Amino acid sequence: MTTADAAAVAAAMKTEIKALMEAGTVPADVPSFSALHDYVDANMLAFEVYGTEPAEDETDEQAEERMDRETPIFNAASDEVDRWLKVRAMLGPETAPELSPCCGANVTYSGDGDLYCKACFRAVGH
Repeated sequence: MTTADAAAVAAAMKTEIKALMEAGTVPADVPSFSALHDYVDANMLAFEVYGTEPAEDETDEQAEERMDRETPIFNAASDEVDRWLKVRAMLGPETAPELSPCCGANVTYSGDGDLYCKACFRAVGH
């Protein structure tokens, strides 16, 4: 797995989530990735980007290899989406930054209530 793989999956998940929000399927202020499960099967978000359907004749060993490839990508992407949803819930969907104003990098949530630019680690929104 590369960081680019996880970033592409996270971007696809965000696109799908935004569409679900616009359709009214998911509330705009859903607070976390785990809360998405109240509305949709969040584990299937962006599956077409990172996942592969099992072959009819897939062996247990092949299934394990497939899951070993796909699970880390999904986990990293869902962690990024979880941070994004927390930021949206904390700041409000209309005002939550997707990109930091300092250098245009993705914003990350520190867990202590602060937002940081992923590129330069400056605090965002203060």
